Amino acid sequence: MLRDFLFKDRQKNIVRVVTPLTLGAREAVLKVQVLSYLGNWTLVQIVPFTGRSHQIRIQLASRGFPIVGDRKYGSHWTKEAGHAIALHAHSLVVFHPITQKRMIFVAPLPLSWLELGVSDIHYK
Repeated sequence: MLRDFLFKDRQKNIVRVVTPLTLGAREAVLKVQVLSYLGNWTLVQIVPFTGRSHQIRIQLASRGFPIVGDRKYGSHWTKEAGHAIALHAHSLVVFHPITQKRMIFVAPLPLSWLELGVSDIHYK
């Protein structure tokens, strides 16, 4: 579980990890689980418990693990990720506002990931 306090600099459009006493800081919580390894990269499943701006990106980068292709927060890899940040929302779970029925929306992996050998992912 990753727990930090984040502050968004709106002028620079960047988020920083700060102390809890920083004026405007908001708590951010993520659950991170390793799914597999692909060379120098690690495929992780992330479950955010809060929805802060750039939360996943800064919480991983602040620990020395920037997301592949995320040059804003420290990644130097771009070509291998299909020139895009390697962050993908695989599924979204929401509750219908009227019926309260649980609804799950699933998106396939990006083609560029499949070309890199990321496949057969079993989410936990």
